[in-house]
Amino acid sequence: MPFFAFAQYAGSLVLNIAVIFYLLRGPFKRFPLIFFFCLLQILLASGSNFALFYLHSNSLFLKWYWMGDFLAHLGITLIIVLLIREALAGRPYQTAAACGLLAFMICVAVVSLVLFHEPRTNHWLTQVTRNLSFGEEILNFVLWGVLMQNTEIDYQLMLVSAGIGVQVSGEVIGITLRLYAPVSTAWVPNLLTYCCEILCLCVWIWAFKAKGPQMAQQDTLPIRDH
Repeated sequence: MPFFAFAQYAGSLVLNIAVIFYLLRGPFKRFPLIFFFCLLQILLASGSNFALFYLHSNSLFLKWYWMGDFLAHLGITLIIVLLIREALAGRPYQTAAACGLLAFMICVAVVSLVLFHEPRTNHWLTQVTRNLSFGEEILNFVLWGVLMQNTEIDYQLMLVSAGIGVQVSGEVIGITLRLYAPVSTAWVPNLLTYCCEILCLCVWIWAFKAKGPQMAQQDTLPIRDH
């Protein structure tokens, strides 16, 4: 396994395990989807790397890669939608808003798959995954808007949202550059995407570690009136 690829895999593995560790120390009940998302990332990354570097099967690697990519998009979408639903607690349109946003992402996926279809599978799916990341970015802006309207500041939830925002923004920029960059410089957008994913995990660790083994009963602070 090339050193750089191993370093990427090892870095992601360690940070995903760290997120899982700190989730299990307290906020697991509040963020169970993030726990399963990190676990899924570990399994899929291990499978794709095994296929490429030990089985030397490029076709199997691509299957694992795209399956993992779309499952990751599904996981991020569900995480954001459920966080929006939580942030809208007590409002009569809480469930309707969550269902509407989920339907929006389904439309983005279906329209992208149909509109950008072409014989070059990798190029086709790369455009689709870019659009899904952009849709997730829109959902994250909605989440931030809801959080800013609440009468209390939920710092943990805002940090979780910030981490997602960094990741999906980096994916939109990196994947767009990847579509137009020459092969010789393709490593640049790939590195950008990877760094943003790593930064997301670091922010999540910060969010969950701050609570310590015993979560505080009050994790929100009132917004001061000016």
